[in-house]
Amino acid sequence: MRASRCRRRSAGVSAGVDMALTMAGRIAGDGVAQALQLGIEYDPRPPYAAGSPRTAPAPVVAALRANPALVLG
Repeated sequence: MRASRCRRRSAGVSAGVDMALTMAGRIAGDGVAQALQLGIEYDPRPPYAAGSPRTAPAPVVAALRANPALVLG
C-alpha cells in the first residue's frame, strides 16, 4: 500500500485486502481489523518465495531478466 496525503493506493487483489485491513486498523483499531481478517479467513501464504529478485532463485531471476516476454507476453 502506498499512502500520500489523503490517497491510498494498492495493486492486485491481495494488496487491496491488505490496504483495506490496514485502513480498518487505523480507523477502528487493530482488534476490528483482526476480526475482519478472521471473518474473511484471509491468511495468505504464497506457494513460492519468489516475490522479489532477492528471494527468487538466481536461475529464475536470470531467465526473466534475459527474456521478460516469458511473463509479460
